[in-house]
Amino acid sequence: MKTFQQFCGDAYQLNEFINLGKAAKAAGAVVGGEAIKSAAKNPIVSKAVNIGTSAIGMGRLGPAAIGATVGSEILAPAAIKFGQHRRAAADRRLNQLVPSGRPGYAGPAQIIPSRK
Repeated sequence: MKTFQQFCGDAYQLNEFINLGKAAKAAGAVVGGEAIKSAAKNPIVSKAVNIGTSAIGMGRLGPAAIGATVGSEILAPAAIKFGQHRRAAADRRLNQLVPSGRPGYAGPAQIIPSRK
């Protein structure tokens, strides 16, 4: 029969072995992902690998890590690009609607500041 202290020591050693296995799997997955990214040389594959490997070793925080990676890799650049396109379209509309103040000028309208 083992004492409680011996049992705790054995359990700690077993837990360390299990954690080493998890760390080795995580490292292998990250190295494999990097190999896939370098072989593919495609930004879409790179983003997919980053998203797939972001939750490795995070435990219960894995979904949050995936969400943060999706937000930084996909959603933020898309939102920035969308905002830039909207701004350019608004500028084009504004330039078409404001008269330049010069008669006989055929071309896009220009914004002339008023003098007060």
